Parts: sequence; structure tokens; C-alpha cells
Amino acid sequence: MFPSRSPYLRLSILLGLFIPAFVGGLFLAFNTNDHQEHKHRHYAHDHHEAAKIKALEERLQALSATDAPPSTESRKVHKVVDQMPIFPGRNCGDQNDYKKRKQCADRAMLEYIYKNVRYPKRARDRNVSGMAVVSFIVEPHGVITNIEVVRDPGSGLGEAAAKTVRKMRKDNLRWEPGLHKGKPVAVRFNLPVKFTLE
Repeated sequence: MFPSRSPYLRLSILLGLFIPAFVGGLFLAFNTNDHQEHKHRHYAHDHHEAAKIKALEERLQALSATDAPPSTESRKVHKVVDQMPIFPGRNCGDQNDYKKRKQCADRAMLEYIYKNVRYPKRARDRNVSGMAVVSFIVEPHGVITNIEVVRDPGSGLGEAAAKTVRKMRKDNLRWEPGLHKGKPVAVRFNLPVKFTLE
């Protein structure tokens, strides 16, 4: 295999082949370990961020999907504030003036309600009409909660109005919150819905 010149020559040839291979192997081993550790840290960070995002989404979905209201005993819910909440009407947010923005939003809310409300068959059959009033809270972050019928003409009209308000929440419509002393606050909002037979 090797020429029979000197045992030292054979040893130096073996070491000449072995040492670079050994050092290269160590380099690859450390480099692979560093890469694996970096990959693991990166995965752990991404996994942690994904878990935080999922928890926030679940909290938001729970808040949006349930009629179970946050406790109003431990916080103040205003009935009158410096600036009342505004429905999120299309292009209404472009208005800088609050009064113009509110007028635009009120028109958009009426369009939304009358596009989505359904006159109950039972009320039609009984010739029942009238004004239903649905009360809810516009939270400081714009989500509506605590939806309840406070005036019901009967024959399903109150529930039809409440169903339309629940659809706002289902459609994830975020209201512009009410402001009191310059800060967003929870505000009780009463929405009248008039049902008229033609």
C-alpha cells in the first residue's frame, strides 16, 4: 500500500490525511450544532410568537362571538359623553369634522339596518308594526357587547332588530368609540328600529 521507505513517511502521510479530515469533521460538527441551535432558537421564537397571536385571536373571537357581557359593575358605562360612538360607515372616516362624520355614519347605519333586517312573517300575518329599541354597549376598542331588546312591539320584531345588531358584531364592524374627556370609554347606545307594513 505504501512504499517501503520510512515508517515516519507512512505516519506523516496518514497524519496528513487524518488531521484535515478530523478537523473538517469537527468544523462540520460544530457548524451543524450551531446551525441546529440557531434553527431551534428561531423555531422556539416563532412558536412563541404564534402562540401569543393565537391567544389574542381567541380572546378577540370570544369577545366578538359571545353575548356574555363583560361585567359592568367593575367599570363605568357612560350614557352621555362628549362624543358619542359612530357606526363604521364607508368613507365616513375621511371626514375630519365630527358632526359631518356622524351624519355620514348615521346614514350608513340606516342603510345597513334596512338592508339586513327581516320583517318577521308572524308580525306580517298579524299586521304588527312599531318601533323596537335595541340597547348595546360600544366598548372603548369599538366592539359592541351586551345586546338586549329594551322595547319590543311583539310578534318577533324586537328579536329581528337584535339579530341585525348581532350581525354587526358577526361582520366584525368596529365602531368609532365614544370619547369622554378625550379618552375612549364604554358607552351605552340605544338603537331604534322602526317596522312599518306597506
